[in-house]
Amino acid sequence: MGGSSAGGSSLGGSSLGGGSAGGAGGAATGGGGAGEGGADCSGPEGTGSGPCEFPQGVPDDGFIASACSFADTDPAVDAAVNGVMQSLTGCGVSSDCPLVGFPGANADEVCQSWFAAVTAELRAQGYCAGQHAVGSTDEIAVSNTGCDGRWYGYHICNYGGPKVVWNPGARRGWWAIDPGYCP
Repeated sequence: MGGSSAGGSSLGGSSLGGGSAGGAGGAATGGGGAGEGGADCSGPEGTGSGPCEFPQGVPDDGFIASACSFADTDPAVDAAVNGVMQSLTGCGVSSDCPLVGFPGANADEVCQSWFAAVTAELRAQGYCAGQHAVGSTDEIAVSNTGCDGRWYGYHICNYGGPKVVWNPGARRGWWAIDPGYCP
């Protein structure tokens, strides 16, 4: 996410080891890259709760743990993200769903508007949600265990459309940050 790294793995950019269009199945997760790494693939369980936003300005060394694979997420959070996306678009989960009605002159701007809408609704539902760098990273981060817990990454926008990328294809594992960056 935004070029940060945890456990020696890049967390961002647009070369996340996959990238087939959204719709049924979403983005392919491919091998290597974001969300994979960490010394032992364990991290904090978290002591807080939401809602909260991802703290801005966390440096690379502020990411202290990460998942071993993109599939290492919380099924309840995966479902909540899909539910919000379904509610905001009116599309069925896993459908081929163009993003319409979200402001922006190009795919990047539409995707950023989409990220803002999805994370705002997740926060309204009590989750911690945001982006590692608001307005520039290409995925969202969501936690159901507070700022000091695991932040699950989701690449929810296909920039070639722009279209929704549903779970499980949107999953990018999890990261944890040094709790000192939490409010």
